Amino acid sequence: MPGSPAAQPGAIGELPGVEVECGGDSTAEDLARRGRPYRSERASFVVRFQDEVNPYRVMSFFVLPGAEIDLRAEVMGAGGRFEACATAGEMTRLGDGRWNWRAPRSPGLGQIFVRREGGSEAMRLNAFVMLPYSGEEVVDGYRIGSYRRLPLRNNPAYNMPRG
Repeated sequence: MPGSPAAQPGAIGELPGVEVECGGDSTAEDLARRGRPYRSERASFVVRFQDEVNPYRVMSFFVLPGAEIDLRAEVMGAGGRFEACATAGEMTRLGDGRWNWRAPRSPGLGQIFVRREGGSEAMRLNAFVMLPYSGEEVVDGYRIGSYRRLPLRNNPAYNMPRG
């Protein structure tokens, strides 16, 4: 998939043997109603990104518009043959089991799907693209208040968020 544009919801591209739901919002209750109980399952591989090592089939993270994220899929510390695609942004293959994903320029949800070639097991990474924030008291009509220029007691937990 080198240089291929991101697929649109409903037309994510083909990962043979993997049912990919774009734009789906399955909650635990939805899955239970369909006879598929929610399970916090681990995948048989991990994906490394943003100083994280994710072993779970579903994971979420937050980025700013246009951010670039390097991803690496591994099985027990080794490489492997993997495929990946995204519902938004740009995915560029860097090598076996390695990609660079550039977040879309507008806020929203993008999903990245990674799977082993020939396998039916997929991992979904939900990428929440945030609205950049630079200290406004009102954002898109919502009053959110203000942040001090210097955080309370110099505690980084009180730093102004970037998005």
